[in-house]
Amino acid sequence: MRTRWWLLAVASLVPTVTLAQGSVFPSPDQKKVSRLLQPEEVSAEAHKFLKGQMKNHAKEMNQLSIATATLKYEQVKKLATAISNDPRLDPATGPASKLPKGFFDLQDYLKKRALNLAEVADAKDPDALAASYEDLVVTCMACHWAFLPPESRPAKKDEPKKEPAKVEPKKDEPAKK
Repeated sequence: MRTRWWLLAVASLVPTVTLAQGSVFPSPDQKKVSRLLQPEEVSAEAHKFLKGQMKNHAKEMNQLSIATATLKYEQVKKLATAISNDPRLDPATGPASKLPKGFFDLQDYLKKRALNLAEVADAKDPDALAASYEDLVVTCMACHWAFLPPESRPAKKDEPKKEPAKVEPKKDEPAKK
């Protein structure tokens, strides 16, 4: 019986998100974010830097997803507030200076949407919570789409998946199997 309750709770979020939007047309913010979806090449150094920076962020986002799905409003507020208060990467210094401008735009969207989610959690309205969470996740997906390494980025339906470049062995080096 307990398993059914969890399945019902998670399954109920899908139609709630759809209905909470009130329209199938994207909001002005979603349109602006969608323009940032063009994948950009990022150096290996920048990817390594981002991977290190994202460890805590991934943990917070996983916890936020569970708290949202289980309607734990106080935990959603706490986690969303923590995400909105995470230090902003500075585009002018260190490895972050190698990141494209679009990354910092999405970083700002994430902070704004996390803060909105924290505010919405106070209302304890599951429909509003689902809609606000969806806005936050759209930002996450836009960033991952744009800045994942090309070999890790899934292909869109109309785009063939790019195969990683094959590295030919040097003449004096045995071929690897």
